[in-house]
Amino acid sequence: MIQEEYQAATREDSSILDKIRKVVSESGVTRIFRSKIDRQPISCIPITASDNLLLMHYFYDLNYDGYKILRLEDISEVRRQDSDRFYEFIIRAEGKYRELVNPEIDDLTNWQSTIIEVLDRYNVCMIECEKLIGHIFLGRLVEAHEAHLQFQTFDTLGRWDEDFVDIQYCDITCVTFNDCYTQTFLKYLVE
Repeated sequence: MIQEEYQAATREDSSILDKIRKVVSESGVTRIFRSKIDRQPISCIPITASDNLLLMHYFYDLNYDGYKILRLEDISEVRRQDSDRFYEFIIRAEGKYRELVNPEIDDLTNWQSTIIEVLDRYNVCMIECEKLIGHIFLGRLVEAHEAHLQFQTFDTLGRWDEDFVDIQYCDITCVTFNDCYTQTFLKYLVE
C-alpha cells in the first residue's frame, strides 16, 4: 500500500514537472494552481525551472507585476488553455509582452542559493510562508544559514526594523521581486 502511494505521488510530481517544462518551452501565458495553498491560480509566463523551483513573469489583472519563484512541490496543476492564449493576445496587443525582460537569476537549486542571488541583484524582495497564516516578509537579507536565513524587514512607515526575522527555508512557498509594491516602497525606505 505505501509503495503504491509513493509510486502514484512520484508519477504526479513527474507529470507536473513535465507540464512545467512544456510551458517553459512555449513561453506563453499559463495558469499555475497550488490547491493546498491558494484557491486562485497564478497567471504567469514561466521563464525557467529546476527540479525544485519555478521562475516566472507574474501578471495580475492583465498587468505585469515582477517576478515570482514558486516551489514545485506546491504546484498541483499547470494549465494553458484558450482563455490563456486570449489573455496572451491582449498582453501582446497592449505592448506589454515586448517589455518583458528575463531576470539574471542563474541558480534555482534551492531557496538558499536562489534568495542570495535575487537579493544580490534586486536588494529587496517579498518572502511568503503561505502555509503559516499571515507570514509575508518584505525586506533584505542579513545572513543566509544552512536551514534558515535572517531577514531584515521594514514597517508600514518605511523604517527598517531593528530586530531580524529568522525564516526557515522549508516554510518558504513563494518569493516575489522587482514588483510594483516592493520597488515603490524601496524608493522611500529610511535607512
